[in-house]
Amino acid sequence: MRGANQMVHAKIDKRFWVFLLAVLAISFLFAAIGLHGWRRTTSDPQAYLGIWVNSDPDTPGITKVEIRPANGTVLVHAWGACRPQDCDWGEQIATFSADNARVNWKLGSIAVAMAFRIRGDDMLLRADYQYSDGRAHEQEADHFARQR
Repeated sequence: MRGANQMVHAKIDKRFWVFLLAVLAISFLFAAIGLHGWRRTTSDPQAYLGIWVNSDPDTPGITKVEIRPANGTVLVHAWGACRPQDCDWGEQIATFSADNARVNWKLGSIAVAMAFRIRGDDMLLRADYQYSDGRAHEQEADHFARQR
């Protein structure tokens, strides 16, 4: 009888260690992804400063954004895809929240609300287009790289 109990305990011990090893491996995997792939976003205005270029050179939307300090505020200058050269949207004052920056534009019959998030040297820009002339609402999400 004693031998049977030892075999049962050995199987339980082996399952326990396999389970524990699997849990640790998964924990390390999520930690590695968190450190390298999904960096914490920031609301620090200094992190946003610079010239940002759309990672898609053939974008039909926003091609470039320049973010700079000015008289105690932060200005966002944007350009949209036009031919033969990009359209200059001008500058607007940015506002900052816990994890992003926001700016609103009025371009004729188009109201554009932009939200920016920084993750390292990558900026995610989401733009929401509202048309007052009856066209359908549109959204855009693009990644921008800091120009060096």
